[in-house]
Amino acid sequence: MLDEDAVVTQHAFLSAPQCQQIRDRVLALEPRWIRRADTFFTLGIASYLDAPGRLAEYERQAALHNQVLKSGFDDLYQLLSRFLGSLLGGMVFFDETYSLPGFHVFLVNGYDRSRENVAASAHFDLQWMSAIPEWRGTRTLSFTVPIELPSGGASMEVWHFRHEDALEQRVGAREYAAAHPSQRVPYAPGRMVINDGRMLHAIGRGTDPNPFGRRITLQGHGIETPDGWLLYW
Repeated sequence: MLDEDAVVTQHAFLSAPQCQQIRDRVLALEPRWIRRADTFFTLGIASYLDAPGRLAEYERQAALHNQVLKSGFDDLYQLLSRFLGSLLGGMVFFDETYSLPGFHVFLVNGYDRSRENVAASAHFDLQWMSAIPEWRGTRTLSFTVPIELPSGGASMEVWHFRHEDALEQRVGAREYAAAHPSQRVPYAPGRMVINDGRMLHAIGRGTDPNPFGRRITLQGHGIETPDGWLLYW
């Protein structure tokens, strides 16, 4: 069962050979990657990027890209639903009105990241507000599964500051993060990292100041509904 009192939990999910197989499938689908920045791509539609102010377009694009994801990773989605169903103690399902969990792909080219300000990307996962605005529940989750990591690895930075704290104190996420220390949560290939999305967090650094390689992660979110946990991205 999931420890809901923990800020972040990690769980063995995929083996090394499974990660390699999924990496190869992601790379084979490079023509379907969506460029988000010079070295940042997604495979799939991401609600935090594509849904705000454009819900109808998000749903239209999700329907198109879900076909690619489902044909390439149907076995992974079956494994994911069984795994999270066991962990959460209930039904887990997908609704293809919304984007299926997809992939972040960062091509890491050795530039100096030693001075990178992780607080500048601190955020809360509130994607459901844009992607599923009619939802009125309370329980949410976000998960990341590292598939391939660059030299020096990768991590998540976490601040012990929740979305409700930000609302109460009227403090912005990045403003708070810039003024307070964070906790680094190292990633390991195949280990699922779960949080409820409402704790302040950001993409963290690895231990190599000039990393090379690829940072490929499976990304998704969940909301609890009367029918069980709906997974989306």
